[in-house]
Amino acid sequence: YVTDTSVCENKSIIWRGIEFKKGDGENTFTGPGDYRFYQTYDTKANGHACDSIYELRLHVDPIQSRVIDTTICADCPYLFADTLLNETGVYYDTIQTLAGCDSVLTLNLTVLDTTNIILFDTICVTEKCQWHGRILTESGDYDTITINQWGCKDYHYLHLNVIDTTSYSLEI
Repeated sequence: YVTDTSVCENKSIIWRGIEFKKGDGENTFTGPGDYRFYQTYDTKANGHACDSIYELRLHVDPIQSRVIDTTICADCPYLFADTLLNETGVYYDTIQTLAGCDSVLTLNLTVLDTTNIILFDTICVTEKCQWHGRILTESGDYDTITINQWGCKDYHYLHLNVIDTTSYSLEI
């Protein structure tokens, strides 16, 4: 009697009341591959002794693992396991292989900083403000984006107030 079956490397199987699993010793497998296990039973049929041999042909499918090392900028989240990530850390996901075995994904995520720089400045109407290559002479909010040493965006904001310096005379 022959039984052909498969099992994932990290799972066990019960065959004829015996558990077969990964490990050392009897009724174990050491990893992915093909294994054969036998059981012999003495039976009596019509007063005659007969041996019954049972064979288990076991195919062990591997579990798979993959490590992903990636670096992103804080303003560009990374999609992993249906989640947008933007914090440095180690993340895990388990998906099924075509054979139905677990496949473990490990993400080592490094998030590089971006910077928000907010400036407030006041100048007189007769002055000019030079900011990131621009000459500013009017009140307003200005912004620009630069790239830092890690290749990430830095956001710069300027609130400029231009005041009129026209002289006033006060009568006392």
